[in-house]
Amino acid sequence: MARNRVEFDDHLLSRIQGCLTGVAVGDAFGMPMAGWTPTEVRRRYGKVSRLIAPVPDHLLHGKLPLGSITDDTQLTMEIVDMILTDGKVNRQGMAKRIVKWVKENNLLETRILGPSTIRAVQLLTAGHDPSETGKAGTTNGGAMKISPIGIINVARPMAKLVDDVEEVCMPTHYTGVAIAASSAVAAAVSEALRLDSTIKSVVSAAKRAANMGEVRGAQLAYPSIERRITMATRLVYGKTPEAAAEALYTNIGADIASSDSIPTAIGLFAAGHGDPMATITLTANMGGDTDTIGAMAGGIAGAFAGIEAFPKPIIDTVERVNHLNLSDKSRRLMEYARRYM
Repeated sequence: MARNRVEFDDHLLSRIQGCLTGVAVGDAFGMPMAGWTPTEVRRRYGKVSRLIAPVPDHLLHGKLPLGSITDDTQLTMEIVDMILTDGKVNRQGMAKRIVKWVKENNLLETRILGPSTIRAVQLLTAGHDPSETGKAGTTNGGAMKISPIGIINVARPMAKLVDDVEEVCMPTHYTGVAIAASSAVAAAVSEALRLDSTIKSVVSAAKRAANMGEVRGAQLAYPSIERRITMATRLVYGKTPEAAAEALYTNIGADIASSDSIPTAIGLFAAGHGDPMATITLTANMGGDTDTIGAMAGGIAGAFAGIEAFPKPIIDTVERVNHLNLSDKSRRLMEYARRYM
C-alpha cells in the first residue's frame, strides 16, 4: 500500500507540475505573436516550433525577452498564492491580489489588461464590493488563470469546483458565459489529472462543468459554451492538426471572447492528441489570442501528459526568465489537494 501511495503521489505531482508548466510554456510560446492573424505570424516568424523573442514593434510584448510569460501566467500564480497563503478560495482574496498586481505593475497605463479587468479594477479601486464589480466581464480573463482551481478540486465534486470558479470570477468576470468558460477549463484540468483520464473524458468533463457554470452570475446574451465545445471538437475530428487549428480559428474563433477562445483551446487539446508541445505549437502558429489560448490549452495538456512531456531546455528557460519555482508550488498544491482524497 505504501509503495502504491508513493507511485500515485509521483504520478499526481508530475501532472500538477505539467499543468502549471503547460500554462507558463503555452503563454511564453504564444506571447510573441499574440493578436496577429495567421498570415502575419507566418510573415514575421515562419513556422514557430521553439521559443522565440518578439519582434521589437509588437504592440504589447515588443520589449519582453525570449521565454517571458504574460498576465495569463502571472494571474495563475496569484491564484496559487491565494490557495497556499490564505488556505481558501474567495472573492475578497482574488480582488485584493488583482488590484495589487495591477497597481504594482502600473497596468492601467498600459494596453496589457483586457476590457473586463480594466473596468473591474477601476470599480474595485473605488471601493465597490467585489461581488458586484465583475457583472460585465465576458472575456477570457477568468479562464486564463483558472487551472489551479482544477488542481485543488481533483478529488472533490464538480459542484465544488464550479463554486470555487465562481468565487475567482466574481470580482472581474461574474457573468454566465465567463463562469461557464472558466469552469470548462478548470474541469478539463481536474479530469486530465486523473490516472484513467482520456481525451474524451477531459472534453466531457469540460462540457458538464460549462453547463453547470452558465447559470451562475449575470445572465447575458451569449452562446452556450458547452455546445461550442461540442462544435470545436467535432471540427477537429479526422483532420490533420494543422487543418484542425485552421478550422478552429475560422469557425470558432481565437479572440478574447470566452465563447470563442475557450472552445478553441479545448479543440486544440483534442487536435494535439493531448501532447503538450504539439498543442502549444499549434496554438502559437494559429494566430489570435495565442498567449492566452496557449496557456489554457497548454495547462490542460500538461495536466494530461505530465511534466516529462516537456523538453527540459524549454522548462529551464521559462523558469529562469520568470523566476517561477513551479516544482515547489506544484508540491504544495498536491498537499492541499490530498486533504480531500
